[in-house]
Amino acid sequence: MNANQISHYALDCSTGASSAVDYSAPADRNSSTQMSSKLASLEIEKTLFVMVSLLDLLMTSLLLRTGSFFETNPLADFFISGWGLVGMTGFKLVLVALILMVVNLIAIWRVSTARGILLFGSLFTGSIVVYSLSLWLGYHGIL
Repeated sequence: MNANQISHYALDCSTGASSAVDYSAPADRNSSTQMSSKLASLEIEKTLFVMVSLLDLLMTSLLLRTGSFFETNPLADFFISGWGLVGMTGFKLVLVALILMVVNLIAIWRVSTARGILLFGSLFTGSIVVYSLSLWLGYHGIL
């Protein structure tokens, strides 16, 4: 038995033999494994969210480079105005990292809620990517 387990010795009255009785809860032994399992169950959703976010970054960059478009998000525009595309990239990457950290915290208690947040974020950001792509294709006369 390891130091985290609580044990007591029990005496069997009929035979006079003593044996160790383990009172540790199974959840205590496997809590880190269970948490890792919960977080790992969201790998596909997290990967999708990151990929769509990177596409959003790419499309925003392509549109801004034309000189005919501007950022409509005032907070993102603040970073673009101050630090250019590097500022925008840093802002968007920090935002994605913060969202993933919050989702990991939520997943400890509610995996389904965390999954829903990631899927909603992916769909929302994906719709912006599609809209941005249509603007870019229209600008280049393809649409």
